Amino acid sequence: MTTTDCDVVVIGGGIVGAAISAGLVRGGARVAIVERGPAELAAQTVAMPRLDFPRRRHVGSERARNHVLGGNGHYWGGGLMRPPSLRLDDVLGHAGLGPTKDTDLEAHFAAVERRYGLVDRPARGPVPSLGDGAFVAADIAVLPGRSRNVARFELDSVRRNPRGVILPEAAIEGFEVDRSRPRRRVRAVLVRLPDSKVRLAARAFVIAAGVVDSNLIVQQHAAVLSNAIDTATLGTRLHDHWSVPIARIHLGDDAALHTLLAPRFRGRAIFGRHFEMQSASGWGARGFLHFTFSFDEASPYREIKRLMLLRQQGARPAQLVAGALSLLSRLLVLGRVGWERWWRRRLYLARDLAVTATLDFEAFPHPTNSLRLTREGATFDWGFSAEDDVSFSELAAQCRALLAALQNRHAMSVEPLYECGSDDSAIAYFHRAAADAFHLGGGLAAGYGAADALDGDLRLRGTDNLYVISTAAFCRPGAVNPTHSLLALADRFVSEFLSGRLGGGAR
Repeated sequence: MTTTDCDVVVIGGGIVGAAISAGLVRGGARVAIVERGPAELAAQTVAMPRLDFPRRRHVGSERARNHVLGGNGHYWGGGLMRPPSLRLDDVLGHAGLGPTKDTDLEAHFAAVERRYGLVDRPARGPVPSLGDGAFVAADIAVLPGRSRNVARFELDSVRRNPRGVILPEAAIEGFEVDRSRPRRRVRAVLVRLPDSKVRLAARAFVIAAGVVDSNLIVQQHAAVLSNAIDTATLGTRLHDHWSVPIARIHLGDDAALHTLLAPRFRGRAIFGRHFEMQSASGWGARGFLHFTFSFDEASPYREIKRLMLLRQQGARPAQLVAGALSLLSRLLVLGRVGWERWWRRRLYLARDLAVTATLDFEAFPHPTNSLRLTREGATFDWGFSAEDDVSFSELAAQCRALLAALQNRHAMSVEPLYECGSDDSAIAYFHRAAADAFHLGGGLAAGYGAADALDGDLRLRGTDNLYVISTAAFCRPGAVNPTHSLLALADRFVSEFLSGRLGGGAR
């Protein structure tokens, strides 16, 4: 077994792991990336171990669990959303749950936006045309197809840097740990490659392997890594966003409505908009109403979207040309799309485009929502809770009020998708129609109590130099897609490691 010395070992070569690694090598650190999957997307296989679902299947934990170098970066929609508060505890969902750490992450969110070419930051504020400010709209900035795969972009920069090493098809066999200190210190990770074994020695170790695999890695090696964590709580209180279609919308020809809802072009990004809300009862779940445009079902959007996905996945020129040729038969409509794009700086919304008003809201992090490593593989116990039912009832009522305000102002047509007058039928519809939104989190929640798996620096409790940067650290889902927040936390780790503030950092 050979030994490779580096400053940081990053476990997981997806969006977050790639961003951390690229930032560290730019700052002069030596980094090794350990990736479970193959180097090429074409060689991707089913992630192991497989998950068993005793209650309800969690689709995102299967379809968004990608064991391949680059991970979910090959499929990510490219959306960057700032949460309502940029304080560390609010981002982690810890605010109100105990002592607070008043750390402002504004500089790290801004650094992410600069890194990926946003000329304007995603904003939020009340909608003046809808009355007294009761409805708050927030932006989501969507990166263009050619730069959406930020994992590939960051991995390329690691490859070009002599301080970076990438090890695909690498399985973790164990950790070497110094137990002589009050906090255990990881000395090395032992890795099995297809044709050899390697010992990676480092000053700090980061697990950024996605929610499922980050949880399973910690559970498998918890006894060696730390004696200060309650293993019974590991993998519990998982959460996601429930996504529920509320109504079908017919936009009509109202120009002001198209201006309010149509995605807008700013610089290289496309800015969409959703409307935020929070339940006043129950556990105070946050949610947002957004309008889903069925671009996959209408031409020329369908062909344009396919072409963008080919660019994101690095398709060959011949494949791109073939995709572009499929658009030639739609020249007239393409002309209107181009007019709206270049003159009005917004996406053209055809009058007959199918639109769905969809409510996304926080699933309650119930103790029964749990992921457990078993002898046969792993069990993921996932389902609805009574808290989710209360949240849906109240937030759906707020959605109806917002849609009524839009209908009165802009004369659009609204067709509800369920019977709103009956609580029983509404909850039955919620249970039937809801889907998880691929924003899984929890299981290794960060906090300041002895029962929390991670501390405020996202360091595994009882260790000196092992960190977990994943939505596994989040106490609750929050009000936004978490990718922007994760990239900001990655930037924070890089800054603090290079400055020497973190355990194992520069001296």
